[in-house]
Amino acid sequence: MAFTYSPNQFKAKHFEEIFSEILYSNNTVSRSNVVRVLDNVKSERPVTTMGGDINWSGYTSSPDITQYTDALSAADELISPKKIMALATFTYDDLRNTRFEESMSAGAKNVTSDEFTQAVLSYSIPRLGLSYEKKYWQGVASATKTAIASGSAPSNQKTVIAALAPDLTDGVLAQAVKKADTINVTGTTLTISNLKTEFNKVYTAIPAAVEQSGEAVIFAPWSVRKLIKQANQAEQYRDVFGVNGDSFDFLGIRIEFVPLPENVMIAGRWSDIVLGTDLLSDIGEIEIGKVTNYGDQMFIKAVATLGSVVLISKQKVIYA
Repeated sequence: MAFTYSPNQFKAKHFEEIFSEILYSNNTVSRSNVVRVLDNVKSERPVTTMGGDINWSGYTSSPDITQYTDALSAADELISPKKIMALATFTYDDLRNTRFEESMSAGAKNVTSDEFTQAVLSYSIPRLGLSYEKKYWQGVASATKTAIASGSAPSNQKTVIAALAPDLTDGVLAQAVKKADTINVTGTTLTISNLKTEFNKVYTAIPAAVEQSGEAVIFAPWSVRKLIKQANQAEQYRDVFGVNGDSFDFLGIRIEFVPLPENVMIAGRWSDIVLGTDLLSDIGEIEIGKVTNYGDQMFIKAVATLGSVVLISKQKVIYA
């Protein structure tokens, strides 16, 4: 009689617990007020942002409504998370020299950890989280690449999008560029010597209403974090780049490091940048099993949803 093997599958409530670890294991989601996260979008949902000022005036019991010109404004976008999948193979022999070797039985042939599920998930969750985050920022569908190439977006933004590999979903960068109405800043290769000048270009381009909102953020690639630290070590920019532990800012505007392409930055209100997914989706699952019943190679497959929206793109600064 043939031996059969049934893989471990984690769905519904169990998937929610595991996928929460994946989702919140990256910088974009784990830190507060980096982007707006909607984690219960089943299919699609309208997302709204509001702006505008309301001024005070002298009281009257019979106001003339025509005298009041200030008004609130609102913008709607539809977020529609797409179904995505990650698949990786490994062997438990890869875990031999990790902390999980303590739970392996003696003998060279014994490489299966008693902490079967824990070992696989601990090994995979950080990697899945980082690749999920990269897709959120850099993803661009083939149709979007074609539309941007033939559209009216600035040439420097087109060049950045053209260099990205085609993907299933549009990430934040593609969502902003495809509307062709962002505030464009022509960039260059960022170095220690020009860092202050280039960040100042982005800072200057941020609309006053965005800066005054208290929600302005400059999103920069992770490599910039090192450049800022090296510049401050040389005492070049300590008057403009603030560093306090893991918190960075430029002239009081918060800097968040995300997986954007090199020498590309985005600035705007953090609450206008939205990530949509569903922790309890019926199509979400994580599966761990053997590639073949007679081999030792294992696989982990994760299925989830991901969507992104950039609200009021005309108030977003793209440095490229």
